[in-house]
Amino acid sequence: MTKVLIVDDEVVFRNNIKEIISWDKYGFYLCGEASDGISAKREIELQKPDIVITDIKMSGMDGLSLIAFLHENHPNIQ
Repeated sequence: MTKVLIVDDEVVFRNNIKEIISWDKYGFYLCGEASDGISAKREIELQKPDIVITDIKMSGMDGLSLIAFLHENHPNIQ
């Protein structure tokens, strides 16, 4: 299964995206979630996701910085 990590500072959004999609029906597994880019980096190292879905505007480390981190350090993560 393809592992997915959700990153968003709004818990309502994280909960909604987890619930509205039948992840396993499409071959995906939600391996974790994070509330900002800093905590996402820790989750990425622990969970080794294949895909990261991220918000852009977040405190701490925004989504664009997280994407730059992924391109530099984990180029295989989509």
